[in-house]
Amino acid sequence: MNRLANFFRCKKSQEKARLAVGQKFCYGVGHILNDLAANTWFSYLIIYLTKVVRLSNGHTGLVVLLGQVTDGVCTPIIAILNDKTVCRYGRRKIWHIVGSLCVSCTFPLLFTRLIGDEANDSLKLAYYISIAAFFQFGWGCVQISHLSLIPEIAISESEKVELNAIRSALRFICGIFVFCVTWVLLGRSSEASISPSMWQQFMYLGFIIVATGTVCNVVFHVGIKEPPSDALLKWLEERKSGNHKFKRRGTEKRGLLARAVYPPPSPSRRSGASPAVVMTLCEKEKKRTADPNERTDCPACLEDGEARKSSMDITDKTAIPGGGKSKRQWMTCPGMYKTGLVYICTRLYVNVSQSYLPLYLTETMRFEKESIAYFPLVVLVTGVLASTAVKPLNKRLGSKITFCLGAMMAVSASFWFFVQTIDARTAVYATSMLMGSGGSVMLVTSFSLIAQLIGHDKRSGAFVYGFIGFFDKVFSGAIFAIIQQLNPRKDQGVECSKCDEYTRHVQSIVPGTVAVLGLVSVMVFFESIFVCKKRASTTDAAVQVDLDEILGDGDSSSSGVDTSSMTEKADSEVCHIGSAEKGACATQSRPFDCSIESRNFHPKKTTKQNYVAIRLASVSLPSPVLDRRTII
Repeated sequence: MNRLANFFRCKKSQEKARLAVGQKFCYGVGHILNDLAANTWFSYLIIYLTKVVRLSNGHTGLVVLLGQVTDGVCTPIIAILNDKTVCRYGRRKIWHIVGSLCVSCTFPLLFTRLIGDEANDSLKLAYYISIAAFFQFGWGCVQISHLSLIPEIAISESEKVELNAIRSALRFICGIFVFCVTWVLLGRSSEASISPSMWQQFMYLGFIIVATGTVCNVVFHVGIKEPPSDALLKWLEERKSGNHKFKRRGTEKRGLLARAVYPPPSPSRRSGASPAVVMTLCEKEKKRTADPNERTDCPACLEDGEARKSSMDITDKTAIPGGGKSKRQWMTCPGMYKTGLVYICTRLYVNVSQSYLPLYLTETMRFEKESIAYFPLVVLVTGVLASTAVKPLNKRLGSKITFCLGAMMAVSASFWFFVQTIDARTAVYATSMLMGSGGSVMLVTSFSLIAQLIGHDKRSGAFVYGFIGFFDKVFSGAIFAIIQQLNPRKDQGVECSKCDEYTRHVQSIVPGTVAVLGLVSVMVFFESIFVCKKRASTTDAAVQVDLDEILGDGDSSSSGVDTSSMTEKADSEVCHIGSAEKGACATQSRPFDCSIESRNFHPKKTTKQNYVAIRLASVSLPSPVLDRRTII
């Protein structure tokens, strides 16, 4: 009964330790403003600047490049400040508020035409670069703080995967929202194609996105309570003990007086540690005990003279609360670079394919203007459905095989975009479904790989996200700038068949190349995790030997040998082969069906005509047949 009660008590405590469904939802909506803004940025910024604002392709690429570089440079700085911030409200949540304010103020200005067509290109370029820089700074604050909350609030690895899946699913839902709103706004326009007269539709889109994201941010801050950091707990503990400022000043004065009376000797040659007379061990023990008359057997309570000689200032770096890898250790960690390469390839695939899909539809496939809304909608609907399958796939197949499946779907979509003709352009629906499914699976799996890399290292989790995010932003901006600079289109109002084919190559070759690179990186750098079940049956032969010969009691001749067989079935054994980083194989112990006297190497003396049956195979000597395994 006690065991049964303990079992239910442990189960109930585990359920309490898990995150509630409402908390998971509140966490997911905390990134909706960023997701809405990012979907609009990557889907419509290029076509807005080139078709509506009428910036040149080179200047458009420069705006995207400098915006991404600003985000990349600010992201590691934000990550370091994020880890070092001490705030009662929560170090992650306070940075989330700062970033949300920046995004809310700058994003509507990005899609509002405050500068007329009569202004020169240099003034337009300076305006959009400055707005994009402030927007990307705020976007990075929200992203780093939101991602860094996963190791803080998640209890197990499965919860980390689930939070990433929820985050990714809501990201695609945000894309659905953006494209639905865009579809409605473009449908009300009388223009046949994207032109400068449609600037009001994009302005309305910006205000709707900011209003929706602000409401979701309120839900996030109300529903999520960030656990206090180690630095905050230490600060609160010092504050509880008294006025720590005056205490520190008094300690410094006593330390100066003690150094004047008892000059410190030279450091020891062996340890290099020098005695410090700030506080003796006896004083520490007296402060710890409440009763001054109470005696203690602790050897630390010495006489004053001996205490001064033995008092030393010792710092144990391994005992720092919440200790993890330092930034220097992360910089020399190969796993961070491997995981970062996979994540960067995934982001490049999603960003490039999402940004140039509207141009591919309108310029290469000759679709109407509403196609820039409903085709991306197909991409994101399939992405949401695919993201729900990532968790069971990751559990059964592992991160490596799951990512490979998504990468193969992404490569197939890129190849289909390349060979697609205008006559059979309705097949783009199927291509869009492959594109959305592959990108979603790759993105969720790459986020899970980063979360597994960080583990429970809460102290420097934001640094890892910031370091990887820096290269993600820089590479993305560089790719966009190169693509726009190589674009042969000089005038947006002139037909150019060569430019249309260039858009086809950009939409197919660039995403396909980075998807193949990510696939190869996962196959080379990561080991597979799969479950194998072994079903083995062994037949152990028992022979008859002379008992007197075994016991050494004289000589006796052996008679005919009568053999019998006993069958032993081994239970199914689960062997977890490999892991994402270690590749270790954890094998469980083999349970056997204990039956008759065959368990003992020296059995009872059940003789028959002075003979006894003794097993050749025992528990201590397992049968070699057990090494056979069948993988199901």
